[in-house]
Amino acid sequence: MVITGKARECCKDFLENLDDEFSVFEIAKTVGNSLVNVTTTESAVQTILDLSGNYWELLLSRKRITKQSIFRYLQRKGQLVSPALCKASLYKELIHFWGLDSTQYSAGDIIEDNRVSLSHSPPTVDYDVFGRQFVSWFYQMQNSVVSPSIEGTPNNQFVSQHFWNESSLELSVENQPGEGASFERFAGGENCIEAIKGLIVKEQLLFNPNLVGGIRSITSPYGLVMIQCCGTVHRGQVSQSADCVGVFDQRFGLARGLDGNYRVKVSHLALRGFCIPQGQGMPELPSITADLDKELLQLAVSITNTNSPVTNE
Repeated sequence: MVITGKARECCKDFLENLDDEFSVFEIAKTVGNSLVNVTTTESAVQTILDLSGNYWELLLSRKRITKQSIFRYLQRKGQLVSPALCKASLYKELIHFWGLDSTQYSAGDIIEDNRVSLSHSPPTVDYDVFGRQFVSWFYQMQNSVVSPSIEGTPNNQFVSQHFWNESSLELSVENQPGEGASFERFAGGENCIEAIKGLIVKEQLLFNPNLVGGIRSITSPYGLVMIQCCGTVHRGQVSQSADCVGVFDQRFGLARGLDGNYRVKVSHLALRGFCIPQGQGMPELPSITADLDKELLQLAVSITNTNSPVTNE
């Protein structure tokens, strides 16, 4: 039995996008019982696809295909999923993304990264790492709207499905220091996305988050996550010559759905432009000083107030 059709194309894309090229050769060696000689990544991928019985066996039964490799692949494809999901759950997310049948496997097919059975609790999440992963994913996807040539970013992935239907966005823009800021508020996932797109496309703005020292993440017992990110704003296409025209401070309140995916519930974006007169230094930049604990509590209260789980007749 050989993997064919759409499943073959999807698995081929997955294998070619593995971070560790050595893993592809090791998988090929395993499925070929060390009898098949492969010398290139292309021939290794071909061997794996020809000798694997089916796609669920390939993805779930190979130790070299870890939950991390599935998670990173989904990230590259613009799919935001929780890093707390086990390998089997990430597999289901992957198969759903590909549009294949996710029921074609049994528990015995699954080899978890750490040999833990499905009955065990998910691993503890490092939300500092999660915050950096989210920020990197979000702004890469957002920047692709202005500069579609960004490597590794699929087109048309900055869409409202990454926001809850009842989400909100507060936008503050100060073009020059001392001029005063303009404020706007948007409600609904589609309106939030269109507001961001309208701003960045009109002004050709690219966001460059500070991934070292410019991010803070906290979580609550309810599973809500609050992330703050600071960075610089540039105008033009992705290149060394893109002008730096300002700074930004953005906060995200995330809530996880029943499918395990996090979506944006609330967001506050503050943009500040600057001009630097000759002889003067850089203006004061945003810093991680927001009271995220207070904002996280406000997020929990707002969800409780606007989405009561009980309907009183």
